Amino acid sequence: MLPSLIILIYAGVVAIVGISGFVLKGSVISMVAGLASGAILAWAGRAVAQRQAWGFPVAVVVTLLLLARFASGYNRSHEMWPNGLMAIVSALALVAIVISGRNRNAV
Repeated sequence: MLPSLIILIYAGVVAIVGISGFVLKGSVISMVAGLASGAILAWAGRAVAQRQAWGFPVAVVVTLLLLARFASGYNRSHEMWPNGLMAIVSALALVAIVISGRNRNAV
């Protein structure tokens, strides 16, 4: 239960940050990317909860890609919102997903 819960919470955060990008700055690309990434993560989280083998690697890969994107954005702009904050959240989510997923029977 724990790995899927972590993935689902992270999916929600990603989607909310994408929507906030649209609301605060009118960025349609932020909204689309956030909702798409959040949906893929939610799908992967559901797969992990159902003990489907593909869910865990999909969640890890999407989280790594988001971490790379936000860390790169922070490195370029040095803006804490949203790049810095999401880089930190993505790194924490990645660590939590990997640690909680070590024991696959604890899904």
